Amino acid sequence: ISLGHASLKEKALWREAEDKIKDPVESFQKICETKAPFSFDKESFKGWDFEDGFVGHCVGMVRELESACEGSTEGKQAIQKQVKSLQCAQRAEGSPERHELKNGALRYTVAKGSYNSNDTAWVNRNIATASGTPELSRKWENIATANRSQLNQLNSNCETSIGFELDQKSFLARTESQADGSMCSSAIELVERLCQEPPSRKAVVGKIKKITCRATQKEGHAFASLSGGNLVFDVGYDRSSDSTELTTWLKAHL
Repeated sequence: ISLGHASLKEKALWREAEDKIKDPVESFQKICETKAPFSFDKESFKGWDFEDGFVGHCVGMVRELESACEGSTEGKQAIQKQVKSLQCAQRAEGSPERHELKNGALRYTVAKGSYNSNDTAWVNRNIATASGTPELSRKWENIATANRSQLNQLNSNCETSIGFELDQKSFLARTESQADGSMCSSAIELVERLCQEPPSRKAVVGKIKKITCRATQKEGHAFASLSGGNLVFDVGYDRSSDSTELTTWLKAHL
């Protein structure tokens, strides 16, 4: 049905549908800082009773894109660059979900009787970020945020410019229930604490230029090496760590 040939009642129902999806679309545009417009493929929805609430089916993808932007600079940049418009269309019940992104135009389908279950997976497979996917970008940026304040405090108190690097590849297999990159702050904290001790301060300032954090299959955390100014810290699965043992290792290698 096109508005040009629709009855007054149909026009009113379409306006109601567009009003219902207006807030989610505007939220997506605000979070992603984009002007990408949304539209319904009205002809495709012929035969779908307005009372069945197809708007709720269409809004899923809008929210998935917003989620890709939220808390992720890389995700936001990817959406801005790759998605210039969105259109929701109806597909036959029981037929596969379809997502098509061509020249910035994203067209996706919904069906009566069930909500889409592949929108999240599609976004992560097809929206490319510098780190790979929106999900990974958000993960790395959350880890960076968790460690940034601790690193800034270290450099301020010790008058250093020590850098930080996360070995992303080693963390890819981590699950939410396992220790993640936020545990890297343990190494940063220990270096700062050592810097506060006059005998160790000069060694910290002179020998540590960067802290590299990586995930291992071991249970506990441990310093692995200090070479060429790069202090390597291994994060294990156990969230606890023996700070005395770690401090002893650090003092012995400075």
